[in-house]
This record gives sequence, C-alpha cells and structure tokens, in this order.
Amino acid sequence: MKRFSIVIFISFLIAASFTAAGCKAANSQKSLGSRIFFIIKSYNTGSYYFAGSALSRLITADKGFIGVNSTSSIIENEKIRMLIENRAQVAFIKGPEANLAYYGDPVYWEKAQPIRALFALWPAVYSLIAHTESGISKIEDIKGKSIAINSENSVAGDLLEFLLQFYGINRSNTEIYRIRESIGISMFMLKEVDCIWYDLGYGENYLKSPFFVDSKAENYVLVPVEPDENIREFLKIYPYFYLKDSDKSKGSKKMMQLMTPSVAVCSDSMPEDVVYRITKLWWENADFIEQYVPDTLGLINRKDNREGVPIAFHKGALRYMIEAGLIPTPGF
Repeated sequence: MKRFSIVIFISFLIAASFTAAGCKAANSQKSLGSRIFFIIKSYNTGSYYFAGSALSRLITADKGFIGVNSTSSIIENEKIRMLIENRAQVAFIKGPEANLAYYGDPVYWEKAQPIRALFALWPAVYSLIAHTESGISKIEDIKGKSIAINSENSVAGDLLEFLLQFYGINRSNTEIYRIRESIGISMFMLKEVDCIWYDLGYGENYLKSPFFVDSKAENYVLVPVEPDENIREFLKIYPYFYLKDSDKSKGSKKMMQLMTPSVAVCSDSMPEDVVYRITKLWWENADFIEQYVPDTLGLINRKDNREGVPIAFHKGALRYMIEAGLIPTPGF
C-alpha cells in the first residue's frame, strides 16, 4: 500500500509538471498569437504590401516563424484592434492613427491603446492632385468644386476634411466625397471630381504610375500646400503632420505637400526578444527591402529612424537601436 501511495504521488508530480509547462506554453502562445505565423497586416496593393512582403520573407528565412503578409484591405484603426486582440503581430500604419490610438483620443477610442513603435518607414505624402482645367492652383480654389478624400470611417479623411474647413470649405459649399482611394482615383479619371487628396506618394511620379494608365500626366497638376496661417493652425493641433518638399527624384518639381510618418507598430505585450529580432531584420536588410518598393518613397532613413514617430518605441526595438548605435542614449 505504501509503495502504491508513492507511485501515485510521483505520478501526481509528473502530471503537475506537465500541466505547468502546458500553461507556460499556452501563455507564450497567447502573448505572441502564434509561434508559427508572424502576421504582417498591410494593404492589398501599394508600398505597405510590398514592404510587408519583404519583411515576411526575412522573417521566414530567419527561422522560428513563418512570415505571412496579409492582403486584407482594412482601415488603420481596425489594424490597431487586431494588434491588441492578438489577431496580428505587426501593422504598418500612419502617424495620425498611431498617435490618436496611443493617447486614446476620445473621438475614436475609449482609452489609450497599448501599442508601441518598432521602426519608422517612410513619409506618407498626401498629394493634392487636380485636373488642369479645373482652375485649382491652391487649396482655396477647391471651394465650390468637388474633391474626393478618404472614406467616412477613415481618420485621415476626417483630418483632411477638418483642414479644408480652415479654408471655409465644407459640405454646404463644396462636393466632398468620402470614399476609398481606389474609387476616388477612378472618379478622378472619369472627371467626376475636380481633385483628389490621398496618400499617393511623391506627386508627379505618382501621376506616371499604373493607376493613371492611358492618360497623360500633363492633364493633371500637383497642387502645392503652402505654409499659410491656416496650415500653421492645423499643425498646432496635429503636430505629427508636417510640410515638406515633394521633390524626391526623376525631375519632379519642388512643391510643398502635407506629410506624416508611416510607422511599424505592435502590441506592447509582444515579447521583447521577438521585437528585437524583427527590428534587427528590418535595419540589417535595408538593401533587400528597398528592392521591393519604389525608390521615390525614401524608405529607409538610416541617419535617424526615429524621425516623426509619434508614439513610444517598444523596449525590444529600443534595445536593438541602442546596440546598433541608431540612438545616442537609453534615455531617449
């Protein structure tokens, strides 16, 4: 009987140890979402998709995860929810959405969201493009005409419409279409709107892209966004926007446009070692990544990858950047 009791006791200890190990594994699985798939959420076209494809290949080659570049076309705030709910691990988003979520802007969020930055990507350039015959040569000229901007559930669309109001442009005196970029471009090509204002990249280079097939670039004009009093007031409210020369390459005219940083973000609960590895992969394979995206993006800013990032960095990303000498001190 005594021997039988000892056997039962030992069996209990073994079972307990397996249970504890199982719980630990489950918690690790929960914290990462999956140790098999490291998901990159991106748009189904464009620079986010191509950069996501490059990063997912690097992740897979690095072993430990299978990098998957999702092609779901969803709005930025939904990407953030997927991070928080552990349905995705990394999202490429823009400065406004990241900042408003991080600080818990009451218009969009009930509380501050636990997201952190991994690294800066490239500037999102909100190109204001008009038909030449529309007579639009500055923002004020849009009044009384028609414009397409991001959809009703888009933060960027809300902020651009808010900016138009500084110039006295609103839905009572101007046709403002809040629709997705692809539809807005189609309407523009069909001359159903006089102008569009989307994150389209660097101006005239974009006009020569496949989106404007069977068309002539001289039919359109890149409208400058001048640093006037209205813009300055807008930037005081939303300092993660800035004005910068759109001249990047290939003879584009120097013209100021509204820009904001793009940034890779993750959940604050992402394990530090995983974030460290992903950040390291990104910065140590810049040449590989740049093969996937247009050179007009200015993809990698090797001098200061913190430029414009409007939220705090994840501690894993900070650890890599400190070790690599990308930031001067741990007190950043």
